Amino acid sequence: MDFAFLAPYSDELKMRKAGVPLLIGTSTKRAPSQFDVVAISNSIVQELLNLPALLEYSGIPLSREARKKRGSPFILLGGSNAYSASILHGPVSFGSSEEGLVDGVIIGDGEEAFQLFLECFLRARFARREELMAILRDRVPGFYDPSCYVQKFDKTGRLFGIEAINGASIPVKAHRVSPQNAKKTFSLGPIPFSEEAAGASHLLISEGCPYFCSFCKESWEQKPYREGNVSALISDSLALKANLGISELNLMTFNVNTFSKLSSVLNSLEPLFDRVTVKSQRFDTIAQFPFLLDR
Repeated sequence: MDFAFLAPYSDELKMRKAGVPLLIGTSTKRAPSQFDVVAISNSIVQELLNLPALLEYSGIPLSREARKKRGSPFILLGGSNAYSASILHGPVSFGSSEEGLVDGVIIGDGEEAFQLFLECFLRARFARREELMAILRDRVPGFYDPSCYVQKFDKTGRLFGIEAINGASIPVKAHRVSPQNAKKTFSLGPIPFSEEAAGASHLLISEGCPYFCSFCKESWEQKPYREGNVSALISDSLALKANLGISELNLMTFNVNTFSKLSSVLNSLEPLFDRVTVKSQRFDTIAQFPFLLDR
């Protein structure tokens, strides 16, 4: 396993000139052709504009059919905006018969689903692609197979409908981790050698959002809203500390305003770590609770 990231612009020019794949492994320095799966975690729809260039300048065909013929790695899309990336699931270009910038999508929570995807893929990776896809559709919750859906466009190229084929279900049901069985931490993960990353880890304290704001898709798609149990969060944080030797704990939540147990969690965790931080896209509740400024 390895990670790859979009290179800075100056490095990208040098890499392309030297024929170095843009999706080069940061640790192994291996090209993506030496891997079975390239899993893309997408946060913001606009950043997907980089994907065709990353594939093209890494020797990976842009179409699903061409990748299948060449034996290229399986391109799997996930992340919080996987719902909104239907442009990647259909034809590479308008009027094209070669389809699919990605081979599959995991919609919803990656916990449980991604691990199960890898297990299924490992067992069936030498099977025919059609057999592999049937296994993934059947066994991996939230797995969306773009080849089972036909996108309908009008003469101007506007998408006006999607039809399911081969008995595929529509709509595709997103995967949601059970609040009772949710695994919030990866306490047995590797200890990083990066000086900036070592000594710190994160703890997910809530998932989703209970509201229905018109300006935000998170509240509409990330349902139900789930909060972590205080005793379980403390237990998970101690496991992180014991296994990874961390001194800093980052509490992660989409909207900290909705987390009803924030004071209890902070009071319990702060004596255990040198530093406890809160990372959230919204924190306007601080106006009602000025004591949070001190924290």
